[in-house]
Amino acid sequence: MSRYSSFDGIKCLMEQKYNEMSLIHFPDGRDFITTFADIEDYLNREVHPNTVLGAALQDNGLLTDHGVEHVQMVIKNIYYLLKDKMKDIDSGIGVDRLNGCELFILLLASHLHDIGNIYGRDGHERKIYDVINALGDKWTLDHPETIIITEIATAHGGHVGDDEKDKDTLRLLNRDAFWINIPVRPALLASVLRFADEISDDNTRANRFLDDANVIPEKNKLFHAYSFSLSPITITGNVIEFRYYINKEYIHNKIPVENTEGIYLYDEILKRLKSVYVS
Repeated sequence: MSRYSSFDGIKCLMEQKYNEMSLIHFPDGRDFITTFADIEDYLNREVHPNTVLGAALQDNGLLTDHGVEHVQMVIKNIYYLLKDKMKDIDSGIGVDRLNGCELFILLLASHLHDIGNIYGRDGHERKIYDVINALGDKWTLDHPETIIITEIATAHGGHVGDDEKDKDTLRLLNRDAFWINIPVRPALLASVLRFADEISDDNTRANRFLDDANVIPEKNKLFHAYSFSLSPITITGNVIEFRYYINKEYIHNKIPVENTEGIYLYDEILKRLKSVYVS
C-alpha cells in the first residue's frame, strides 16, 4: 500500500521512484521510504514543536513559526517551484529530473534547515549537527550521508566564514557528488531549498492572537509584521506572485528594532524581495 497520496507532492514522487526499483534512483537493499517517514514522524512529534520554545529559552524572544507547519510549507513550495518544469527537459531541474536520492536528501534537508534554532537564533544554521547528535538512534543515516544533507540544509542562511557581509553560502557546495553510489547535485538542491524557504515567510508563520494581545517582544515585531503582511505566495509557471496587505499602522510608523531608530515595513519588504531575487 502506498504511504503517500498525490496530495503529498514530492513525497509521493519519491515513493514512486523508490517503487520503480531502479538503481538510478536509490541504492539497492535499503528502505528509504520508511527511513524518511520514521525520521519525519519523530521530528514532527518531538523536535519541530519545540524549536520556537528553544529559541525563547536562549533569550531570542518569540520567533515566527519554525515548526511543523513551516517545514510543510517549505516542502510544498519546493514542489510548486519545480512541478511546472516536469516536462521541461532542457531545464534539468524539474521534479522528474531529480533522482530518488535527491528527493530524499531535499526532503530531509527541509526538515533540518531550522532545527538549530533550538540552541538559539544566532548561527542556527550551524547548529544542525547539535540537534542530530541529540536525536541519538532516531537518526539512522551514516556519517557521510549526514554530511551532504546537513551541508545542504546549512546553506539556506548564514554567511561565509567570518565575513558577515558574504551570504553566498551556496558557492561552498559541490555541483556534483555521490550519495552512496548515486550521483547527486548538492548546490542545486541547496538552491531550491533556500529559495523555497525565502518564499515561505508568509502569514501562516505569525501568531495573530499574541500580536493582538501586544505581547510580542519589540525585538521580534518586525519579523511578525512582515509575515502578517504576506499572503501565501502563488506560483504559476514561471510567475511567482507576492501579495502584501500592510496594516495601516505600519505605513507611516517605523517598527522598533534593537539598536536602530526603527525600520519601515515597506523597506523590510523591499529587502526581502531583493533577497529572493538574489537567491
